[in-house]
Amino acid sequence: MSILSDFFIADQSEALQYAGGEGVHESDRCQFRRITPLEAAAMLQIFRNAEDRIALLKEFVLISPREAEEWTMTVPHDMVESLASLDAGGTSTLAQKLAAATSEELGWPVGDFESVVVALSQLAQRAIASKKNMYLWNSL
Repeated sequence: MSILSDFFIADQSEALQYAGGEGVHESDRCQFRRITPLEAAAMLQIFRNAEDRIALLKEFVLISPREAEEWTMTVPHDMVESLASLDAGGTSTLAQKLAAATSEELGWPVGDFESVVVALSQLAQRAIASKKNMYLWNSL
């Protein structure tokens, strides 16, 4: 069993209706596996140059019911802005840092993270341009 992990952009009123991409344009979502708020918090930790990734988990606010089988969380706006502003060098640097920060739980090579970071950067740019919020959706 694997955790499905989608980042998507939507208006706040539409976010709770997200169900694994149905009804959401392909350019408004990125679908991955195994990225939970813990790994997303590692990215936020890098952007903020923070000490404690666990403390940053609270930044990903759960907007769906806890007892649900699918969970939708907000992505902090400063993380969206940081992703949107990445250039090629920043993408590579972030991918390297993420691979190191999540080596125990994910063990992904830097190349896998580079494609994730590029996709998230493009999604963040669309979020800002369309004045939508970014969310992280997880399902077992």
